[in-house]
Amino acid sequence: MTPALPPALDAPLRALEGGVAGRLAYYVAGRGDGARRPVVLLHSVNAAASSMEMRPLFAPLARERATYALDLPGFGHSDRADRAYTPELYREAIARFLEQVSGPADVVALSLGAEFAAAVALERPELVKSLVLLSPSGLTDRPLRDDATVARDRAAARRRHDRLAGLPFAAGLFRLLVSRAGIGLFMRQVFVQPPPPELLDYAWRTAHQPGAHHAPFWFVSFALFTPDVQRRVYERLAQPVLVLHDTSTNVRYDGLPALLARRANWEAERIAPGRDLLHWEHADRVVARMREFWGRAAR
Repeated sequence: MTPALPPALDAPLRALEGGVAGRLAYYVAGRGDGARRPVVLLHSVNAAASSMEMRPLFAPLARERATYALDLPGFGHSDRADRAYTPELYREAIARFLEQVSGPADVVALSLGAEFAAAVALERPELVKSLVLLSPSGLTDRPLRDDATVARDRAAARRRHDRLAGLPFAAGLFRLLVSRAGIGLFMRQVFVQPPPPELLDYAWRTAHQPGAHHAPFWFVSFALFTPDVQRRVYERLAQPVLVLHDTSTNVRYDGLPALLARRANWEAERIAPGRDLLHWEHADRVVARMREFWGRAAR
């Protein structure tokens, strides 16, 4: 029997009930002073994701301003019901959460979480003052697909999910994926140095909670990625955007130079040596760079 999941962060754990995504769990610490905007941290999506991924940033930011970390639907302490997990579901959940935060927020989002956050910033600009995207997915400069092609691709992803979830050994396959060995293999791909033991342990714990497989099955079926997100979302943002990245085994950044050339509100910096979770290995540098970015965004 898997032990109950402890809090990922040293902060009060609260919940926002209702909505299409069900219960949304979040952590909050720090106090707003009216001069500094709240910060909202959004983790990535993978088989063992949770707000633990944002832990190196939470405490230093909470010493300066109101800081929130949201467990996305299907992860951490949020609802893990057997439902259709889609980009629209995540966007609705994030927007609903941001509506509860006092004033437009500075949003920091990791990997696939960046796509969801950017879409909310585009659709609900009054909720998002600025975006910091850590190792974001979707930075590929490819031609726009027509609506019919997008619809076919989404239908194919749904069929992949249904086949995967319907396998008689699906639960066993997920347990293999999130075994301690499987999680260790994944974490070694997203770190330059050995992964922190506390992150490995929490990833295993959160991936063994009831319903933990539901959202990841949609993820591995490629159902959670926003089609042509660079052209449809990223390039249409009006808010200041900072990308922090280095190398990655999971995402590409070949579209970033063209985006930076076309959009004056975007900037980027490589934090090296790093991989997808570079803010764990370079927390001080990342926080300092974000502070500098926010200082200019406030002018």
